[in-house]
Amino acid sequence: MMAMMQLLPMANEMLGDVMVRYGFNSENGGVMKFLSTLQASDDEEVQRKAKELRALVVPPSMLPMVESMFGGGGGGGGGGGGGSGRVLRDL
Repeated sequence: MMAMMQLLPMANEMLGDVMVRYGFNSENGGVMKFLSTLQASDDEEVQRKAKELRALVVPPSMLPMVESMFGGGGGGGGGGGGGSGRVLRDL
């Protein structure tokens, strides 16, 4: 849990501008909702890249808890779901 608490602020700093542009909040929960929405994309490349991003932010030991809170790759979106492919190109 401690690692995740250290990594989420860094993820917010790196992804914040893009997340806000697509209607996600720039706080720690926004990062997880953002990644969940990207993983719910119909585009396989977007899903793959979202999983790669999530692996950088969420330690493997925390993955079950995060998936139960935010969905295993879908749901929990905070807006911008239809443009998830465009979002990753903006990163």
